[in-house]
Amino acid sequence: PRNTTIPVRRSDIFSTAQNNQTMVEIHILQGEREMAPDNKSLGRFKLTGIPPAPRGIPQVQVAFDIDANGILQVAAVDKTTGREQSVTIQGASTLSESQVNQMIREAEEFADLDREKRERVEKRNRGQVLANEAERQLKEVALDFGRQFASSHRRRIEALIQEMRQVIARDDDRGIDRTQSELQDALYELKREVRLQYSEEEEDDFFGSIRRTFSGELESDRWFGRDERRNSYNVSSNRSARERSRAAPLENDWDEDDDDWL
Repeated sequence: PRNTTIPVRRSDIFSTAQNNQTMVEIHILQGEREMAPDNKSLGRFKLTGIPPAPRGIPQVQVAFDIDANGILQVAAVDKTTGREQSVTIQGASTLSESQVNQMIREAEEFADLDREKRERVEKRNRGQVLANEAERQLKEVALDFGRQFASSHRRRIEALIQEMRQVIARDDDRGIDRTQSELQDALYELKREVRLQYSEEEEDDFFGSIRRTFSGELESDRWFGRDERRNSYNVSSNRSARERSRAAPLENDWDEDDDDWL
């Protein structure tokens, strides 16, 4: 940042922009402008050997060190593998006062234009991120429920993903806004279908358990079986009439409407 006292060290964490990206390029810039081409390039280097992973998952720490002599060292480290690459730049802080003032004036003069450029770039990035996320969700739904599940919603989302990438390629700002809104709505509808499917499965599990309970698949069924209980009643029927009469009061205590056991 401007007016920072040296020596100084700053670092930040960055990630990949594409799936399975194994290399990142570090571009070192000096200036006050929003967009990279409008600033002074001090150098570039590449960090390779990043393990393939979905975009945004790898972590690359980039550190900037400026010593008291104005020598800048920039290092990039892959947090997963520990692989490191760096570059040293001489005279990174040797700009004259007039050069610094010129950079500041240009940044102020083009502030509105630079902000518009940045917003357009960010809009395209959001559109691309949404398209990638929608693609990922379609794959997950297909794996979980099969390719026939919510097929009309899925076809709609697939078409909108293609449309999003086309309007981004055409630099169509209005098209990006429209497609983003439609794609978000379509994803919401797909998620609603998924929630309904899960609810139906839970209801099936619940009522299936109730049906098994009332059909006799109780704990006693599993341990004794119905035939053994039926035989016990047959044996009891051979008791004398006197024994049955003594047992009658106990049998008559049974309440068909008693549901305290539930």
